[in-house]
Amino acid sequence: MAKDIYQLGDVAAILGIEKSRVKNWTIGRPFSLRPSLRSSYGKGSRNLFSRNDVNRFALVERLRDVGAPVVAIQELIEKLSPELAKDSVWKMTEGKHHWAVISREEPTLIPYNVYLAVSFPDILPRQEHAFSSLCSTLCFYAVNLSEIANSVATRVSSLSHGTKNDKRHVRAKRVRTRK
Repeated sequence: MAKDIYQLGDVAAILGIEKSRVKNWTIGRPFSLRPSLRSSYGKGSRNLFSRNDVNRFALVERLRDVGAPVVAIQELIEKLSPELAKDSVWKMTEGKHHWAVISREEPTLIPYNVYLAVSFPDILPRQEHAFSSLCSTLCFYAVNLSEIANSVATRVSSLSHGTKNDKRHVRAKRVRTRK
């Protein structure tokens, strides 16, 4: 089975963010997003990221852009890390999308509620009083994971084909892995 491998600069180009932000996130400032393929070790070694790692970076960037609290995003990363490593969570299955959800109804409630939901209506039963509860929720973020994955795939494709609008080129390496 072939796998795409990305370096730090590739991740930054795909997401349209600074390399320094990606680097900071890999070392825990303010998020801790470790590469799943290889962490750098010593001088001259490089982090190697999978497509799902790039999707996780895109998820964090989306949540950050909409103003989700840093503590809540880190909690989501920590609690949902095993699920976010699976290919299936980033794809629509049987016409349903997976959603990463962060919520908190009381300012004194810590930790945040973080979970995966399948299809947006599945989010509502987790709230105590359905819609009225959603209106009173102090913090509520839901991100469609297949939308994130599709956006990343489109960006990888456009960068690897060297579109005229973007001179950066992503060098996704193809390697053979044994299963």
